[in-house]
Amino acid sequence: MENQLVTIIQTNELEPSKGQALLANFKAFFDQTEGFEKRALAIKVTDESQVDVIKQAKEMRKQLQQIRIETEKARVRLKEQSLREGKAIDGMANVIKAIITPLEEHLEAQEKFAENQRLEREEALRQERGKLMEEVGALFSSVDLGKISEEDFQSIYQAAKTRKEQADAEAQRLEQERIEKEKAEAAEQERIRKENEALKKEAIKKEAERQKELAKAEKERLEREKEAEKTRKEFEAKLAAEEAQKKAVANEKAKIQKELEDRKRAEEKRIADEKAAEKKALAAPDKEKLLAFSETLSKAKPMQMGTPEGEAIAREIYAKVISLSLFIKEQAAKL
Repeated sequence: MENQLVTIIQTNELEPSKGQALLANFKAFFDQTEGFEKRALAIKVTDESQVDVIKQAKEMRKQLQQIRIETEKARVRLKEQSLREGKAIDGMANVIKAIITPLEEHLEAQEKFAENQRLEREEALRQERGKLMEEVGALFSSVDLGKISEEDFQSIYQAAKTRKEQADAEAQRLEQERIEKEKAEAAEQERIRKENEALKKEAIKKEAERQKELAKAEKERLEREKEAEKTRKEFEAKLAAEEAQKKAVANEKAKIQKELEDRKRAEEKRIADEKAAEKKALAAPDKEKLLAFSETLSKAKPMQMGTPEGEAIAREIYAKVISLSLFIKEQAAKL
């Protein structure tokens, strides 16, 4: 361990007296820890019943802890002393530097007076010439304007000034061309706008006329369709009416045929009944003859006519027949 301390002193290149002082302060702690490593690592607890071994580990740990604490105290104490020593050294050096530094600066200024004057003149020229070059739009990073001769500067300046004047003239020419071009473009745009506006109005007018024509054509088409639909319906109605009329005629024919047949049968029956009644009446008294005749009249049915006028006449005749039948009954009752 002592060899390790010596190595640290040599590595940090401490003075022998200071190295020996540090060695004297820390050697006692190294001596105290000597042999602890083997003894500490030899202690191994494998079971809770090893109470003595656990106690031995605790006591050895406390011993090492105490050595560590004392070592730390020595480190802090020695470092504080070193810090105070360093501050004292810095303070003494600063006092000496404070005396010497302004004297050095004064003497250096005297020593470099001519050079400083030259540098000031160069800087003034540099600023003045730099402003002139900026005015003509030229910046030179590769040329020190404070060091070149007046003749060289004027050559550079005049060339830059000429270039600027030429560039300004060219820029003015280009600007004028741009303005004239913009005016021409604006005029062309206005012409195009007006032309487009006229075309738009014309297109709107034509579209309106086209829509009007389309509306007219659509109206005519609808009217034609309506007329065609009307004609179709009329034709269908006519066909239906003709069909209905044919059907009605057929029905009427069938009805008339039936009525004729019914009348024929009725007439045949009536004639038969009359003959029977006459035969019976001839053998009956007057009252019974009158009642039989009245009964015959009451059984009469109204005739079926083909016109409203005929129907009216038939109803009137039927009413008079019934009235006659009643009159005969009344007269028969008087006998």
